Amino acid sequence: VNWDHQETIRRVSGSQVVVFGYDFNTSIQTEDGAGVCFGPGNLFFSGCADLVVKWTLEHRSMNVGIGEGDIFLQDDPWIGTNHQMDTAVYAPVFWEGKLFAWVYNVIHQRELGGVEPGGFTQQANDVYSEPTFFPPIKLVEAGKIREDVVDAWVRRSRLSGLMTLELRSQIAGVQLARERVLDMVGRYGAGQVKGVMRKMIST
Repeated sequence: VNWDHQETIRRVSGSQVVVFGYDFNTSIQTEDGAGVCFGPGNLFFSGCADLVVKWTLEHRSMNVGIGEGDIFLQDDPWIGTNHQMDTAVYAPVFWEGKLFAWVYNVIHQRELGGVEPGGFTQQANDVYSEPTFFPPIKLVEAGKIREDVVDAWVRRSRLSGLMTLELRSQIAGVQLARERVLDMVGRYGAGQVKGVMRKMIST
């Protein structure tokens, strides 16, 4: 699942950083954010996934809610990312109305704005001198992309078309990964899949 998740992003993104540099990663988390397995890309990208999922569960469950078909977006270094360019797109996976797992990806988006093209602000004294960061925000709601969020995200970029494509590739990857997890649960049963997930974490 993680491999196909990564390959989907590589094929859609148009990003040399992703296609040739593998400066991204994917992962599957349990319903409470524990990491189950990671893709073969840059492993430390998924090292923050548990923090991001746990923060989202704590701060977004009541308002704005976490539902089937939702996808979240974030690049907040105080929640869980290495720097603002490392953008996480992630989604809950529901089975029979209950939260079962999360699928998650992070890629180094190439141009998020700020005083230096590309976002590497050498003279920055603090995070506020770098590209604007976003705490977890709902990017897709019940299967529909929120164009207001997409507009807010890409507006700050000097290369908004490129940034839009990178973001869409991450959405495509998450959607495929969620479908694959649900296929797996449908084939083997929720108890079997969750048991294997728990065993993978414990070994």
